Amino acid sequence: GMELVPTIGRIVHYHAADSPTGGPMAAIITRVRENGDITLTVFADSTEPGIRRSFSETPAPGRWTWPPRA
Repeated sequence: GMELVPTIGRIVHYHAADSPTGGPMAAIITRVRENGDITLTVFADSTEPGIRRSFSETPAPGRWTWPPRA
């Protein structure tokens, strides 16, 4: 399949280690740095916005993933 490239404005899923629901939370990519790090704003009451997070192919605590295709 096509490789997805992080770009500003894309919606991703963030998987918090301490998620109150245990499921993914919506996040938006707000910055892509030259070294490949990204900044996410996570839409949840319990997390600070604008924290750089690491990508994971499969859901893992403290990582983000692309949403599954509907």
